[in-house]
Amino acid sequence: MMPEPVFSTSALGPDGRPLIEVWHCERTEARLLLSGSASVYEANVVIRLERADGTTRSFHVRVSAGGPDRGGWSITVPAGDAEYIVVGQEEMEEAVRKGDRRIRFATPPPNEP
Repeated sequence: MMPEPVFSTSALGPDGRPLIEVWHCERTEARLLLSGSASVYEANVVIRLERADGTTRSFHVRVSAGGPDRGGWSITVPAGDAEYIVVGQEEMEEAVRKGDRRIRFATPPPNEP
């Protein structure tokens, strides 16, 4: 049984679950730890960190299975001064868009020691 996501896309995967789910998002002093599941083309999820000045930094994480199957993913990235996290998939020009295929949420505060 998969955990309930804390964040998810409105677009659904072939299994009826959100296309991309974030199960865990934790910030330590200098890093963001993210994990979840996805059913995405070529088994690739993009994590983009957005700063207040509009600059971004992107990271790619491999999902354990490519669409139409669902697989797990997990990544640790430098937190820096990111204000928002965007989790999504790389869009193909010919992709049919039904619902939002990205999740955008505020960066959590650092955990207390």
